[in-house]
Amino acid sequence: MSSAAPLENGDVLWTRVLAALRQRGVSAHLQGLLAQLRPIESPAGKLVLSAPNAFIRDWIEDNYGATLAELLHDCADEPCDLELRADAAQGLPSVRPSPPPAPPAAGLNAAYTFANFVLGKSNELVFSAAQGVCKSPGQGNNPLFVYGDSGLGKTHILHAIGNELRRLRPDTRVRLLNGEQFMNEYIAVTHAGNRTLEKREDFRNKYRKDCDVLLLDDIQLWRGSAIETRHEFFLTFNELYEGRKQIVITSDRPPSDLPDIEERLKTRFHHGLLADIQPPAFETRVSILQKKAEDRRIQLPPDVAAFIAERVRKNVRELEGALNRLIAVHDLTRVPVNLEMAQQALRNILPPPQAVNLDTIVEEASRFYGLTADKLVRGGRQKRIAHARAVAMYLCRTMTPSSFPEIGARFEKDHATVMYACRKIEGLVESDPAIRRECAEIRSRLTS
Repeated sequence: MSSAAPLENGDVLWTRVLAALRQRGVSAHLQGLLAQLRPIESPAGKLVLSAPNAFIRDWIEDNYGATLAELLHDCADEPCDLELRADAAQGLPSVRPSPPPAPPAAGLNAAYTFANFVLGKSNELVFSAAQGVCKSPGQGNNPLFVYGDSGLGKTHILHAIGNELRRLRPDTRVRLLNGEQFMNEYIAVTHAGNRTLEKREDFRNKYRKDCDVLLLDDIQLWRGSAIETRHEFFLTFNELYEGRKQIVITSDRPPSDLPDIEERLKTRFHHGLLADIQPPAFETRVSILQKKAEDRRIQLPPDVAAFIAERVRKNVRELEGALNRLIAVHDLTRVPVNLEMAQQALRNILPPPQAVNLDTIVEEASRFYGLTADKLVRGGRQKRIAHARAVAMYLCRTMTPSSFPEIGARFEKDHATVMYACRKIEGLVESDPAIRRECAEIRSRLTS
């Protein structure tokens, strides 16, 4: 390959590098990060890749830069330098993922870091804002108000902010608690009898003077709380804000939908940045499962990850619960983790399947590949048609309970042909990002 290759050949070269890296057995999580790099230039003797932000660029450069440079040299068959750039349009601060943080401050869980937070389009804004907080606490994103449904990673982000701030500035005084804890603690202070004034002063020092960063989780738990608690937080908020101390708040809904929060507080929440976390897309759900399985040292086959991600669509916590159940059954029975085992082990805990059947899969796959349903099923061996048919068979196998003979009947093929097609696509989903994206897109269309 010429080192002066045009950009389209840069794409080919980068695809070869990724394939070579997968052969070394790298984790699914790392594969997901590398998949976000895009060739943007390929001048003589160099391949320039764009990362979505400085955080990902720096982490990949620090941990895998030498390996990627070596593989690039091998794949190019002649000297070729690698350069990583961050997408300036997204502009995340250049902050490395955390090693084990400093001794945690009050309320922090050291297991929640930016390094093990799975990125996706559904949480990019929150991730970027959280990184901004760590770079310049008490500045632009103050307060940072993160909202979204339960189980989407709000608490993880909150702890990650605290851990990263403590790593970067070990003397930072971080307080993390949830809305109910704040309310109960203040109620206890106001009922301290003869020591009420003393206790109230201790409480105010704890969350105002002796606090640099206040991380308040689940403020919606104040529903029905006493007006005195909300007034105390209003005063606490004002003192921290005026002292340029960082405030981060999470809720299951935006400020405008909090029924028991006064307008004066809602107005202050809008002084900073409101950022929502949406339910993760299919590909992100698969990445989350693979990352958590990797953390548990469990090999999770792609079709099993796809099966769970297809059924659990809105809640990361439920994804982890399904994986934990799968691992528990495997540990007890020693039955290998495969699609049949997963379908059996999780039959009573997964949500019911969406209205997807063999016909709807054939129709959607046909539209995706620009074919008629009849052409996809009965077309000849032309490569494009055969590939589309194989993908449709694979999706029928992984998205429905249909057997190989049943799928074969729908495609007018014998069950051995279906088995071969499914195994072929299963392998490509593992090794080829383009095929993985095709399958993910068709799944998303079928379940949206």
